[in-house]
Formats: sequence, C-alpha cells, structure tokens
Amino acid sequence: AILEELELGNNKIGVSGAIAIADALVVNRTLLLLGLRSNPIGDEGMCAITTALRQNVTLRRLNISNIDISTTAGAGAIADALRSNTSLKGLYLSQN
Repeated sequence: AILEELELGNNKIGVSGAIAIADALVVNRTLLLLGLRSNPIGDEGMCAITTALRQNVTLRRLNISNIDISTTAGAGAIADALRSNTSLKGLYLSQN
C-alpha cells in the first residue's frame, strides 16, 4: 500500500517532530495530504517544513492551522515556499 494521506493533528508534535517530518517530505514522492493542525510546531518547525516544500513535488494539501506561527519568520517562510512549490493546491492556515 502507498501512503497518500497523513493526519497528525493534535499529537503534540513540536519542533523536533516537524524537522523529522520535513526530512521525510524531501524524499517522499507519494504523500498527497499532510495534516499538522493543532500541534506546537511554531516558527522554527514551520521553517523546516517550508524548506522541504521547496523540494517536494507531490504534496497537494497541507493543513497547518493552529500551529503557533507567531513571527514574520514563519509567515515569510510560507510565502517563500509558495513561490517555488507548484504542486500544492490547498493550504489551511487558520488560527495562527
């Protein structure tokens, strides 16, 4: 079986978990949906995820609602990733 959807909402995933997920996203070519909502990922974790998004060409939907993005660094990283990522079609950012 090929994993296409991964929902990890409300799992207390922090910065180190986000970095591990980002490392996997760099090499993964099957995941279409990643749900990380309501995890304390913060700006540092978001920067790792967005770095991976620059290289990932398969992810279509990303839910990063309520992950404690609090500075322009996190928001800026998202904007930068969107400039180069052409596969992402849905991005959910509420409650940040």
